[in-house]
Amino acid sequence: DAAGRDGPGCEAESVQEAGKKLIMGAAAVKDELESRSSYVRQINAERDKFGPMILDLARQISGFRAHRIEHIQAFLAEVERRLARLTDERMVLKGEKFAEVWPERRLDAMREAAALDRELTALLQSMDPEGPQWEAKNNVKDELA
Repeated sequence: DAAGRDGPGCEAESVQEAGKKLIMGAAAVKDELESRSSYVRQINAERDKFGPMILDLARQISGFRAHRIEHIQAFLAEVERRLARLTDERMVLKGEKFAEVWPERRLDAMREAAALDRELTALLQSMDPEGPQWEAKNNVKDELA
């Protein structure tokens, strides 16, 4: 039956086929561009080279428990020291091997806690009544400076 082959179902199939071809073509172009990019090659090389270290760090970050901010700061310093070896931390960690296991939100929370602690410490030191900024000055001009 010729009418059945040319009906709406056939049109939908051809649209789907065209969509699949477009996606496959775009993927091929993306792969070609990535294969020519020294940056992407370096990121992929680092994913391979540092993969075991990254997976171990992910496990450590996920399991880390601290009761004092000093422990978080010390742990975070070690994590940052290791991640500093990567050319582009975000891009390396977006790799398929790491995307699902990397505790990004937990690490961001630790970084935020450490930064807030530094800010609070600086604020506390600036308010210290024993600090040099609160000493009496010799004249009014120095008081106002």
